[in-house]
Amino acid sequence: ANIGATTESNFFVGFSGEISEGGVFIATYTSLERGQPVTVTVTLPGGFETKVNGIVRFTRDPLDFAADSEPGIGVQFESGLPHDTRELILRFIRKRAPMFYDE
Repeated sequence: ANIGATTESNFFVGFSGEISEGGVFIATYTSLERGQPVTVTVTLPGGFETKVNGIVRFTRDPLDFAADSEPGIGVQFESGLPHDTRELILRFIRKRAPMFYDE
């Protein structure tokens, strides 16, 4: 998931607003099943790259031509983001607000 200032991929949070309870939306035409465990490589501006484990929580169908949003998958982080990873993500979302998603 390459996440930058203008990419369709982005982080997401729920009502709590806490990124460790949220995850990352990956704009893709590849479809995965809800509940499927995955490992995602997250790349941020400046060359920061990290791998995070998560679970597919939602999908946006690539064949839904009526949808206003990009196709892709939402991967919720497993609990326990490493402190340095969490801090870098928090610094990034201060500049680009995360999406809101509530199951």
